[in-house]
Amino acid sequence: SAIGSGARIVNTLKSWSYLIFELSEFNFSEGSIYFYTKELGLYRGSINSLGQIIVSEDLLKSAITQNLIQSDLTLALEKLMGRPWDDFLEPFRRVEIEAASTLADRLSV
Repeated sequence: SAIGSGARIVNTLKSWSYLIFELSEFNFSEGSIYFYTKELGLYRGSINSLGQIIVSEDLLKSAITQNLIQSDLTLALEKLMGRPWDDFLEPFRRVEIEAASTLADRLSV
């Protein structure tokens, strides 16, 4: 799908309140990643061609200015990078990998 389609897909998926999901879209050098859980809401991050989340200088400056206590700054930076969403979704990724491994074992001769 074309870049920009992700936001439309995310809006549709969010309307199903029981879903949790992760969606990535790329062009040649950049893209977006979306995480959604009912508990945390929606996260959207910019990503580079390697899938790494990119945080702008302005967002970093704002986080530093608003969170002068180190523990608050750490939490703010982790949120900017989508860490709470990533941690929440990780167990589901492991299940997917384990299921693929089990299927591969069944298919191997």
